[in-house]
Parts: sequence; structure tokens; C-alpha cells
Amino acid sequence: MMMKPQSVHKVSAFITRDTAMGRQILLFRHPTAGIQVPAGTVEDGEGLETAVLREVTEETGLTQVRIISYLGKMDNELEPDSRVISRPIQARLEPNTTSFPFMKVFSRGLTVHYEGTQNNFTKISYVEYDQMPNPTAIDFQIVGWVPNDAISTHKPRHFFHLVCEKETAVS
Repeated sequence: MMMKPQSVHKVSAFITRDTAMGRQILLFRHPTAGIQVPAGTVEDGEGLETAVLREVTEETGLTQVRIISYLGKMDNELEPDSRVISRPIQARLEPNTTSFPFMKVFSRGLTVHYEGTQNNFTKISYVEYDQMPNPTAIDFQIVGWVPNDAISTHKPRHFFHLVCEKETAVS
């Protein structure tokens, strides 16, 4: 019997600071995804608060941050034709475990496009563009098969308000 894949939880951090000009929020420009707040995937066995603090440190270098409040969650941010990878996996050429795997390993938390299901496998597609928004070229594209237990239809996102406990550069 196949186990139903677990939800892959995400966290987003709204980090603010109060200045003489008013309250500011930390934003950064991702090389391919545009303007963002720090965010990422909750690891297996990790609590939501631990995950948001880890993601803030990884993406901003800030270590002296404090959670002010949990703002709530979006129950499922996936579109009907999207799935999320629930464990590291390589897509395969055919819907079986003996077919050739592609070299790229999809990481847990990656959103892919759902193409269909055959037996215990799901056909997915994935595209990486040179930039977002307004892509001008495709950098990487793959269509392949993954076991049904390696994907999920449920990706909740949790939102937190944080403040930085130390002085930061003005920009």
C-alpha cells in the first residue's frame, strides 16, 4: 500500500524595523524570481518558528532577529495543475523504477507542473527561466516521471512578523 505524501510546509518572513522615516520592511531582489521577502521550506521534523529563523539567517545573514507574531497561513498555495516535491527525487524517463533517471535531483519543496498519472507514477514538467518576471529564455526544462509518494498536492505557507534586534545598514 502506497503512503500518501505529506504536506510540504513553507514559511515567509516579514522583517520590519522602525526608523525616523517610519516602519520599513526588508525586501531583496532574487536573481531570477524578482523582489521577495525571506522564505523557504520547512525541513522534516523542524518546527515552523525554527524554520523561519533558519531561512532568515540563510537568506539575509541576520542572526539577531526575533519573532513578533505568527500572522497566519495560506492553506494551499498550489494551483490545481501543480504539485510539490515531498522528498529529494530524480525524475525518470518512463513510469517505472528501472528506467533511466535524469541527472538533476529535485529538492524537497520544489513546485512542478502536473502532467498526468500512470500506475504508481506521476508525470511532471519543470522549467527554469533566465529571469522573472519577463523571462527571455529557458535555462532548463525537463519532463519525466516520479513515484506518487514523492509529490504532494498540499503546500501550506505560514507567515511571520519579525524584527531585527541589532542596527542594520540603511539602504
